[in-house]
Amino acid sequence: TYTGQPYAPWKGRKRGALPIALRPEQLVTCVQNHDQVGNRAFGTRLSHDAGIERFALATMLILFLPMTPLLFMGQEWAATSPFLFFTDHEGELGEAVTKGRRKEFEGFAAFRNAHASEKIPDPQSTESFERSKLRWEERRSEPHSHVLELHRAMLALRRDDPVISEPCGWGDVEAIARGEILEVVRRHGAGTRRLLLNFGDEAGVFAKPADARVLLAWGTVEGDRLDAHSALLLAID
Repeated sequence: TYTGQPYAPWKGRKRGALPIALRPEQLVTCVQNHDQVGNRAFGTRLSHDAGIERFALATMLILFLPMTPLLFMGQEWAATSPFLFFTDHEGELGEAVTKGRRKEFEGFAAFRNAHASEKIPDPQSTESFERSKLRWEERRSEPHSHVLELHRAMLALRRDDPVISEPCGWGDVEAIARGEILEVVRRHGAGTRRLLLNFGDEAGVFAKPADARVLLAWGTVEGDRLDAHSALLLAID
């Protein structure tokens, strides 16, 4: 997200502005979209690059925040199919797109030689399009079915929970980093919701209020210990 910083420093251009006057629900947030995935050389998704567990935590976070979430196609079950850049142009335009796509990555160390750049999928190839199609049957097998259930559970909370379902101001949202654990808090009326996320590789310890009840958990939680790549959503009313 650009909020006034240089977009193309070599051209002196800036993009965006601070969204101070906007309410959270007026902003769209995501962990991946067609640009971020499709513009990667091999169209890999976040669930592939970061792993299923960290991807699940990122999903819990965006669906917990008051901003309007965007879910990219297949994200609901951590689809394995890439989303490649594909086109269907004829003649010289098609050839130019293929050359331009590979030239686009010349600035990356991994693609500086011709042999490496040739590995980038040809956008004009039918195979690039076919590989980008979702494999809907994945939803019925692990770990994809588990990720799908997580999405359904978080979306149900966005619809029904008396705190998470309500719009809120910036002052009602707070994020605190405590060691390995990121804690995000939302408040509405007398209710509070605490989302504890451990994106790290070591277990973390957190303080659980006596009156807190568990709304949702991912990974392993034992007492006040939150294992690596685990999350816990608490309600305090």
